[in-house]
Amino acid sequence: LDKRFSRLGIKCFDYYSEADRDTAPIVLKNGEVNTWERDTGSISDWGIVIWFYDESGYVRDIPSNRTLWMQELELLKESNWIDVQTRAVFLDFLLFNINLSTLTVVEFSFEFSP
Repeated sequence: LDKRFSRLGIKCFDYYSEADRDTAPIVLKNGEVNTWERDTGSISDWGIVIWFYDESGYVRDIPSNRTLWMQELELLKESNWIDVQTRAVFLDFLLFNINLSTLTVVEFSFEFSP
């Protein structure tokens, strides 16, 4: 880290690496503990990405009810669930079309470069 930045109190984090990942539990504002999981059950590992990640991390199940969904996102925001060390957030969900009887798998990936 350049000394000019360290004097300003700015801490920089490098690209994702298994050796440097933080696996400590995250305590949310409501007291709930979100633990690190070795295998998150990610749907896929393909696509255009900045970096490649293993299948470990923190998992949150977002309710399908809109009111509860908004409350959950607000809790995560207040708890700094995504911080300067976060390198990627994956949003996986399934959509079922009743008329066509088809199931669609959707994965959004949001990457934050260091």
